Amino acid sequence: MLKDESRNPTGSFKDRAISVAVTWALQQRAKRLVSASSGNAAAAVAAYSAKAGLDCFLLLDSKSPPTKHLQPLVYGAKGVSVKNLFRGTPQDLSELLYVLSQRLDAYNVFCWALINPYTLEGNKTIAYEICEALEWNPPDVVVVPVGGGDNLVAEWKGFNEMLELGLINKLPKMVGVQSSKADPLVRALRSGSETITPIEEPSSIASGINVPYTGDHTLKAIRESQGVAVSVDDEAILLAEKVIARLEGMWVEPSSAASVAAVPKLVNSGILSKDDTVVCVLTGSGLKDTNVAKKFTTDVIEVERDVEAIVRALKRI
Repeated sequence: MLKDESRNPTGSFKDRAISVAVTWALQQRAKRLVSASSGNAAAAVAAYSAKAGLDCFLLLDSKSPPTKHLQPLVYGAKGVSVKNLFRGTPQDLSELLYVLSQRLDAYNVFCWALINPYTLEGNKTIAYEICEALEWNPPDVVVVPVGGGDNLVAEWKGFNEMLELGLINKLPKMVGVQSSKADPLVRALRSGSETITPIEEPSSIASGINVPYTGDHTLKAIRESQGVAVSVDDEAILLAEKVIARLEGMWVEPSSAASVAAVPKLVNSGILSKDDTVVCVLTGSGLKDTNVAKKFTTDVIEVERDVEAIVRALKRI
């Protein structure tokens, strides 16, 4: 089963978290907002700021696709592309945003539960919808792309709440997926560490999960669920994006495709069996990163307005 989050208003699951964060900011009488993002959260912050009538200042990762820089600007946000935005530790970025929020007199809505815990309340509704779609028979395994880790943690929270309410009778195993070129969570689990150490230079094509650090709360959620974390090559991610589009009619960005790319690896390692009910969460639209899709598509051929020329061109393709 695929849980398609690209249908949200700005094209990613971040709408769920940011709608809560902006609502909270309004309750605190904020007049303007500030945030940092690799792209999807920036679009959501900008859109909900526009709806709420708030000024919006954004720090955009310079390595993100151009479309992810454009989208928040369409909503009227004021953004700057920042080199090495996520380099260092989470504390480094937190301190930067704190200083900026003071200088700009802006409320910090950085979309990470370790800074804004209320954002989990938005993302956890993904778990509600998964169970509802399965007629309250929870899946055995939920596979989630992981950058900072909030989405997986929030879904685990949602499943636990439904179990406590008696709406479901078991909990799924949570599987976190990262690119092999940006895998701090995978490394921490592999080593048995209780904390996650940032990596130096993430370099994945999957911009939404191309981050140097993951929150320790993700490590805790995976272990509580008796789940695992795996990494997949960028080539497998790209192939999964193509397969999802061609077989399901869903165009998702590389970060989303990582969850599907992990399935063969999980089957081959014995983590998944043929009897398991598995849900792969697709976190954002392919329109977020059109350049990557050019790697598996052909250029459009221009021809004259002539039947024979058109037929020849189509057959050649």
